[in-house]
Parts: sequence; structure tokens; C-alpha cells
Amino acid sequence: MPPGVKEAQVSNGVFIFAFPFGEVKQMKTPVEIDVLSDGKQVSGIKTTFIGPVYKQHQQEQEESKEEEKDSTEHHD
Repeated sequence: MPPGVKEAQVSNGVFIFAFPFGEVKQMKTPVEIDVLSDGKQVSGIKTTFIGPVYKQHQQEQEESKEEEKDSTEHHD
């Protein structure tokens, strides 16, 4: 148990996430956090990471959409 937190007491905190470069592909990324006590999962939290999107991924998506559009236009 963290220092200063008594059993059955609620504590607030802040988490910093470190995602691999390029892993965040949308503005809102679902995240699941396991809450552990003595190495055993006692709870779980589902939340959303809101952060910047890797710009190269956005560019790749736009290029892919353009390629799809071009290939569709040529098949008509």
C-alpha cells in the first residue's frame, strides 16, 4: 500500500503514460488500467487518453485515402 494511504481509504493521483512512438493513432485512445494490491488485480479502470496524434500516421492515412480514390476513379 502506498505510504500515507490507510486501508479502505481513497487516494487521488496522476498517471503519465508513455506510448511507443507512433502508437497513438487517434485523438482519444482507450486505455485500461489494472489496479494491483500485493501483485494481484483488485480492480480495473477504463479511461481515455487524450493526446496528440503522430503526424506521420495522419499523412499516411491521407495518402491511402487518395490512392483509394484514384483507384476507384480509374475503375469506372
